[in-house]
Amino acid sequence: MIHIKRIIKSTLALGLALSLLAACSSSDPTNVAADFSAQGIKGKIEGEIVVIDLSELGNCATTIENMTIAAETFGASVSPDPRVARDYTNPVEFTVTAPDGTKAVFKVKVKGAGCLSTPTPKPVVKNTPLELGDFTCQPVRFKPLTLAESDETTVYCEISAVDPDGIAYYDVQLNYGETEDYYSSSLKSHKQEGDKILVELSCSNTFYDDQPIVLQINVAGKMPDGSDESESLSRITISAGDICPNLIE
Repeated sequence: MIHIKRIIKSTLALGLALSLLAACSSSDPTNVAADFSAQGIKGKIEGEIVVIDLSELGNCATTIENMTIAAETFGASVSPDPRVARDYTNPVEFTVTAPDGTKAVFKVKVKGAGCLSTPTPKPVVKNTPLELGDFTCQPVRFKPLTLAESDETTVYCEISAVDPDGIAYYDVQLNYGETEDYYSSSLKSHKQEGDKILVELSCSNTFYDDQPIVLQINVAGKMPDGSDESESLSRITISAGDICPNLIE
């Protein structure tokens, strides 16, 4: 009977020892304390993740793709070493082991506006402004095909408009003094060919006397980023008699 009692006591003692050993190797994080921080900002627990929010720092000097953090473990060890630079774009797991063998896994994430990466400065591209030349015009008179027809004169004008980034737009007007588009019916056509803008003018029965006519063009070049430059303007004064001499008395 005494022999059986000794066996029972030995069995109970062995069971208690195994229970204590299991407790010492527990992974219960409540028994392990650790504080994680970066650049003076302490992490906060959000669910199961320790989040170090660097938003208040703005554009960080260190990118989260290659940065180190600090860990206060209160005598415990931590693995891997947080002092080694690594990518914190996604949560990184750290195992903290207390002196009694208790372990806890901490998932640490770093976030913050402007901290995902250090912006790569855009290369400064110098703008070459539009170079707008002066109009040159040449009247060409066409002989009538029949005696019933009168001579017809067409004036061909051209102007150079050079911009390495291209021409955004242009506008051609044929004005009587300051009256905008007064002679618009005499604008037969205009088009851009390479670095030149070509304009074709013709007779108009609105020419009631030999008054000066102003051919005006507004041209805007492009900036390197594709936006429009400020407009450039060029004018030339043409005699109505050069365009339509048969209508001028």
